[in-house]
Amino acid sequence: MNYIIIHVGKCSGTVLQKSLKYHKISFKVIHHANEPNPVPIIPNNLTNGKGNYQFIFCIRHPIDRLISAFNFKYTRLIIQGGSDHFKNEIEGFEYFETIQKLAENLYNKDGSENLKAINFCSNCDHINYGLHHYLNNFNETYNIRVIRHEYLKEDYKNIFNKDIYLPKISAKPNFISKINSKFQECTKIEITKKMYNNLKRYLKKDMDIIERLEKYNLITKEYKEFCLNKLPNNIILTD
Repeated sequence: MNYIIIHVGKCSGTVLQKSLKYHKISFKVIHHANEPNPVPIIPNNLTNGKGNYQFIFCIRHPIDRLISAFNFKYTRLIIQGGSDHFKNEIEGFEYFETIQKLAENLYNKDGSENLKAINFCSNCDHINYGLHHYLNNFNETYNIRVIRHEYLKEDYKNIFNKDIYLPKISAKPNFISKINSKFQECTKIEITKKMYNNLKRYLKKDMDIIERLEKYNLITKEYKEFCLNKLPNNIILTD
């Protein structure tokens, strides 16, 4: 089988690749991190001459994914002082500082887009390159399996018939996004209803991808409902 991994950032793609290498399962990966203007993903271009192929989509609750993406890039660029950034990316992280401040200010009081916030999101690869960016050109005619971040072990076992290999130390943990913070994994985060609604509006195209995946019978209705109308336990909704 020719596996083609569509690695959406912050959806366990790195862990997946490490495990496949550990199990000596060959694969090709598509991942656009650090690419300013990546070529659109055209499925037919990836399958020509491949024979027996299977696409593996790495997905995650869209809001949880965006929060993780913000925290990951904030830690890399601000806390660790990294330099792999795009135009105005570091300036944006210095201005917004936390995902809460960004989510709060995605839209103005009149409902119009806050261009400073929207432009920052567009200039941050891990935020901008979400589910829609990677998966929009696919349809039900392709041989696709899905690995959900929240059910990584189960989905890996179902697809590859092996127990996933998990490194003892995560290569890219989900750091919290406070200035001068120490590195922490799996930290709970609080967001207001306004932030939640703003994020849902901003991520509508990603939410649409979730609906399409359920329509194609690639995910369950329960997982679709989870992504569209619920939050994982690490995100606390406040008044």
